[in-house]
Amino acid sequence: MTEKNILEIAATYPAAFKQMNPNLIDAHFTKTATKTGFIFNYENDKWLDVSTVKIPEIKEWAATFNKEGIMPDTQSKMSILDAQDRTAVVKLEMEWLAGKKGCDYILLIKEGNQWKIETIIYQSVL
Repeated sequence: MTEKNILEIAATYPAAFKQMNPNLIDAHFTKTATKTGFIFNYENDKWLDVSTVKIPEIKEWAATFNKEGIMPDTQSKMSILDAQDRTAVVKLEMEWLAGKKGCDYILLIKEGNQWKIETIIYQSVL
């Protein structure tokens, strides 16, 4: 049951971006959650600087990221790397844009009886 719950909560992260639904972030992220990582700029063939955003920016990003329908309907791969009583780490591999994949590590904590996303570490996959 716990592993299923962890994966269900982790899946709300890409769903928020795909569905442009920041309410999923309100419901399943902690109030102090951050998203930190590296995006590869394919046009300039270089990595962008590290970026860290907090909840307001995550919600804004989710609300607009897929407005042009840029996220393909491909299957993502999620696996639990570790799960303890109060913490868990999930690896998400998915195609965020057509032909452009990303690898995200989703760190979750258990607040009361509910799993919440606390931190996301991500990068483009070349």
